[in-house]
Amino acid sequence: MTSVPQPRANKTCSECRRRKIRCDGNQPCGQCVYYEVPDCQYVVRKRRKLASRPRVQGHYSVEESISPVSDTVTRPHGQVVRDESHGKNIPAANIILSKLFPSHSPEYLMQLSSSELASLAQASNSILSDQSPLDREVPDSGDERDWNEAQEQENPESQACDDVNGLSLNAHRRSFMGISSTRAILRAMLKLKPSIQQELSKFFGRTSSAPTTLPASQNKTPHAPKTIIDEQTCIEAYFEHVQGIIPLLDEDEFRNHWVQGVRCDSAWLALLNMVLALGAVAAGGPGDKSDDFYYSRAKEHFNFEFLGIGSIESLQALCLLGGCYLHYRNSPNMAYAVMGAAFRIALALGLHREPVNADGSGLSTGGRKDPKLETRRRIWWCLFCLDTWGGMTLGRPTLSRWDPGAMDVSLPSDFKDPTILAFFLTCTQRFCVLATKMQQHFANINTWNCNGVQALDQEVLDWSESTPSPFPPACPERLITQQYMMQNRYLNLRLLLYRPALLSWAARTAPFNSLQPDEQYAIQQCRAIACQAIEYIASKMHPLLKVRIWTASWYLYQACLVLLLSLIIEPEHAESWTWRSMIEKTLDMFESMGPWSVAASRSKRVVAIIYGACRVPLNDAYNDMSNVFDATAWDQLTYDMSADGWQTDTFSLWGDDFNMYSA
Repeated sequence: MTSVPQPRANKTCSECRRRKIRCDGNQPCGQCVYYEVPDCQYVVRKRRKLASRPRVQGHYSVEESISPVSDTVTRPHGQVVRDESHGKNIPAANIILSKLFPSHSPEYLMQLSSSELASLAQASNSILSDQSPLDREVPDSGDERDWNEAQEQENPESQACDDVNGLSLNAHRRSFMGISSTRAILRAMLKLKPSIQQELSKFFGRTSSAPTTLPASQNKTPHAPKTIIDEQTCIEAYFEHVQGIIPLLDEDEFRNHWVQGVRCDSAWLALLNMVLALGAVAAGGPGDKSDDFYYSRAKEHFNFEFLGIGSIESLQALCLLGGCYLHYRNSPNMAYAVMGAAFRIALALGLHREPVNADGSGLSTGGRKDPKLETRRRIWWCLFCLDTWGGMTLGRPTLSRWDPGAMDVSLPSDFKDPTILAFFLTCTQRFCVLATKMQQHFANINTWNCNGVQALDQEVLDWSESTPSPFPPACPERLITQQYMMQNRYLNLRLLLYRPALLSWAARTAPFNSLQPDEQYAIQQCRAIACQAIEYIASKMHPLLKVRIWTASWYLYQACLVLLLSLIIEPEHAESWTWRSMIEKTLDMFESMGPWSVAASRSKRVVAIIYGACRVPLNDAYNDMSNVFDATAWDQLTYDMSADGWQTDTFSLWGDDFNMYSA
């Protein structure tokens, strides 16, 4: 009997190999004795596995037996997919077979009848359905998610390339986004029309790479610009345009502290400069950079120790930073992190609970309102609303933003004009509770159900019908901005509710008439709401105010993407000319917003490129896709077309890897 040769140990110990020095081969070696290494080890060599000639010949014989089947399946369409890891083209049929029957070889499948193949596919489907969709979202160890919005803000070319809105064309994997994100609809477009990716790469090739690290001298506080908006004007603009949107501050108390000018603690200075920065945004014209100066002063106080300050002013400063200003600077992931810190400070301050006396009864001031208690309530609900607005298109869990079992905060009622501001905050609070419910619905890993979405939409419609407008025809400018933003958020919420139906249909490319009635209704509603949103934004855009443009450009971009995807799917639809008219109107509005918003200019370029690609007809592979897939394939892709109340696993529609807008 032939003995198997034992593997030999290396002639150099591990420590000498690490130091790259000569080893004498002793145990321990002289070098380890000299350097006092406690353990001198010689690693056993691993046997090299060489492919034998019979094994190589058998591999080629298997490929030859498979090739007739592959040719038969792929001959009508000739679709191939480039496998970059192996550097070769793979027939699409092979990929489909590997997904349908991941545990069986093609030669085994050749011996089965059609009924046996159907049974085997159902068994494979039951196995795959047990896998959590989150398992498919986990990135490879060598391709982890990361971003650096603070560094990107130093690059003028990247200031509009935020990750959440899909304006970042970096090919690197970015932050996680769910089905309600802008990334999802952009991914759908690229899947249906790969030429869009090529055109975007040509146009944004120079800005798609990650920004380089800047010298430390460029990150220091800049000098004041030659023309800067003074503090008095900024404060007036803040309370005229921003306070009405989010009534976070007590105006009289804030103005008194500012006039006295005696406070120099970090919490107050951070809050003051954030108010000045947002006021400069509201008061500034096209190209004005006064807010950069005040924001740089605020950043001097937003250090790591700032999180250890538990005060009302520090919490208000974080709310303005993460809830407003960072979104204006197109840094939504940084804003998301700051709002998380603000929430925890608010919980530590006990703002989520109504204060009680020692005997358990509620606080009372003899029938008078407690100003401090009212301020606490106002800050809590403003924090809640800001976090809700910022997370509407993230597709991320809400992390128990509102838990009635643990939170019992009442609404404030100490506004100077209770018929307006108190009414507005009450309506906003009710709206944000519904939006939080919707966000958690889309963040769940369970299947998306069309009937459940219609129930949520009915709640939103009930909210709208029970909310009569309190604004008179000749109301102040601040109230018009309030109403404008509330209506935009209302339409955007309904758009997000129905958009997954459009995405799932785009993934299947099935004829519209073959869809379930509920799904057809959802798609029609999504398109109609998109047109309605564009019309409303256009009707209220003038006069051009930076605060309105800042948010309107984002909602406009969301609605326009729905119509662009509809044109890609159905370029000859009866309403296609209406969609084209809305898209062209959007491009005109982006052109008007350009001098006021960097994001609007970049959004215009992206929309224009996609719109140009929509005029090119879809390729034959897309039109004939129904001939490739059968009912078994639909089941494997987690679609249940026969069940009552159509549903689909929206997390597996497009996968998690796509080159340009990587999640």
